[in-house]
Amino acid sequence: MILKIIQTKRLILIPVTEDIINYEINKEKLPDALSGIFIPENWPHESVTTDVNLTFQALLKQNRLFSFYWISNSDRENQVLIGSGGFIVHENADFELGYSVLKQYENQGYTTEAVEALLEWYKKSGFKEAILAKTEPENYPSIRVLEKNGFSRSGSEEESGLLIYSIKE
Repeated sequence: MILKIIQTKRLILIPVTEDIINYEINKEKLPDALSGIFIPENWPHESVTTDVNLTFQALLKQNRLFSFYWISNSDRENQVLIGSGGFIVHENADFELGYSVLKQYENQGYTTEAVEALLEWYKKSGFKEAILAKTEPENYPSIRVLEKNGFSRSGSEEESGLLIYSIKE
């Protein structure tokens, strides 16, 4: 499936491509999709390590990753990369929503707006599989984002202690 750019009131969601992941892993040639976009010094989010990007690279090649970079377009002259998120498709076909936003852009509604756009994309794409998301019990902002977007708590992972949220379509 070819992903297209998604636009919201304050964000442009750019599809993650192999070029973008290669850039993140090797820190070489900036992909055309990110040309002219300010990339903050603390990019990527602390949770997105090289190992995570290698996993994303493998999932992308298997058509099991549908992910986007979030660009703030609040200031049209200074577009800024602020976060990322999307879906990993598990072996059982469930979609797992994941996201991260840089610290300086937290608590400003960007994540809620991006997740809403991702869920809208999911619906328009014709997928019918279950959607779940996992978060740490003390990550109240993430829990709030999920609840605002129609997710409800459906359990927890015994090993990790993460809370599991799901949404009924």
